[in-house]
Amino acid sequence: MILITGGAGFIGNALVRRLNANGQSDIMVADSIGDSLKWRNLVDCRFSLYVDAADLLSMLKDYRFERVIHLGGNSNSTENNFTLMHQMNTEYSRRLWLYCAEHKIPFLYASSGATYGDGSAGFSDDHSLIPQLKPLSAYAYSKHLFDVWALRQLHRPPQWYGLKFFNVYGPGEWHKGRLASMIYQMVHQVKTLGCVSLFGDGEYTRDFISVHDVVDIILFFLNEGPASGIYNVGTGKAHTYNQVAGHIFKALGVEPSILYEPLPGSLIGAFQMFTQADISKLQGAGFKTSFAPYYKAIQRVIKEIITPNSEVNYNI
Repeated sequence: MILITGGAGFIGNALVRRLNANGQSDIMVADSIGDSLKWRNLVDCRFSLYVDAADLLSMLKDYRFERVIHLGGNSNSTENNFTLMHQMNTEYSRRLWLYCAEHKIPFLYASSGATYGDGSAGFSDDHSLIPQLKPLSAYAYSKHLFDVWALRQLHRPPQWYGLKFFNVYGPGEWHKGRLASMIYQMVHQVKTLGCVSLFGDGEYTRDFISVHDVVDIILFFLNEGPASGIYNVGTGKAHTYNQVAGHIFKALGVEPSILYEPLPGSLIGAFQMFTQADISKLQGAGFKTSFAPYYKAIQRVIKEIITPNSEVNYNI
C-alpha cells in the first residue's frame, strides 16, 4: 500500500488519479477534509482507505507502506501563526520521516520554491546552499526548517526526496479559493468578469509549472529512484503575470482588460517578485525535461479548469 497525505488536495489528487490510470489503487489517502467539500475530489478515485490527517500519526504503527508520499500540510502563505505552521509542516513531516527511516520505507515530501525568499541567494537546490536561504513567510520558513533538518539527519529513509514545487497550477484547485494559483484565478476572472486584477504593474515573474508536469516528475522519482536529496520542481523559465494574462485572454477569445492594484500591506516584504527554478540537478538525475511552451501548457489546463465541476464552491 502507498500512503499519500494531502490526497484529496490539488497535487495529491492529481497523483492519485494518475496512479489509478496506471492500475494502482492500493492507496491510503490521508487529508483534513472536515466540513469542506474537498471530499468531492475523491468520489471518482480508487483507493483502499481514507484517514483523517489528525489521526494518521497514531495509526502508523499498524501499517507498513511500500512508500510514503507526503503532500499534505498547511500551504497558506498568508498565515502568520508560526506555531501552527511549524506543527503542521515541520513537526508532522519530521514524524513521518522518522517512521520511514525506522521501517526502511522510501519517503517523498513536498517542499516549496517559496523557501528561496526574495531570490537574492539564487534558486539552486545545491544542498550546501539551502541552509543559507531566508524565506519571507511563516509557511515558507516552516518548509525550510524541515529541509534543513532533513539534510542534517544520519538516520534516513532508504530513498528520500524533498521536492521544491514552484508555482503549480491546473485543474483541481476549486477548493482553494483565494489560495488557488493566479493562473487558475485569472481564468475564472476572465470567464466571469471579462478582466483580471493584478498587483503592481503585473511585471513580477514566476516559474509556472502545470500540475500534470509535476505529477510526471513525482512518478519519475518513484519509478526511477535517482540519488536521494532535495530537488527543484519547476520549468526553469519565468514569465510575467502580464504575459500569462495575455495568453489567457487570447485562448478564451476575450479582449484584454487588466486592472492593477497596489500590493496589500500584509504582503509587503513577504511577496516573491521573481522565481525561476534551477533544474540542472533534476536534469542531471535523468528526468527528460520536455515541457511544452508555457502558453501551450496553459491552453491545455484552461479547458480542464473551466469544466462545470471545477467551479464547485469556487470563491475568488
